[in-house]
Amino acid sequence: MVQAHQGMVMQITTHMLTLLAKKLLYALHRDEPVAKGIVISVNPSTMHAGHALGRKYCEVVIRFVMKRDAKLPRPYPGVQEMADAKDLSIAWPYNRIKKCKPKKPSHGTGSGKK
Repeated sequence: MVQAHQGMVMQITTHMLTLLAKKLLYALHRDEPVAKGIVISVNPSTMHAGHALGRKYCEVVIRFVMKRDAKLPRPYPGVQEMADAKDLSIAWPYNRIKKCKPKKPSHGTGSGKK
């Protein structure tokens, strides 16, 4: 019984880490990234700005804005463009989100001479 419980905890933890990984948000009508964010809800019944997310949207906290004037698909008072959404949550369509590629570790380019 304990082993099954530990497996479930590991499965939930892995899912949460995947969910919380940074994602790239792409423009609604172009193939250009507009922001980086963290998905915090994929539940269709989650309420955001007075509306349920539904099946096509997830809730994302915007951590880094790349295109300040990008329009939001579901604006709300005081949050109309991506620049307004920094450090706030927004609804964003699943089909416009991609996983961020991990950064390559830097190995330094110094020659080691002093």
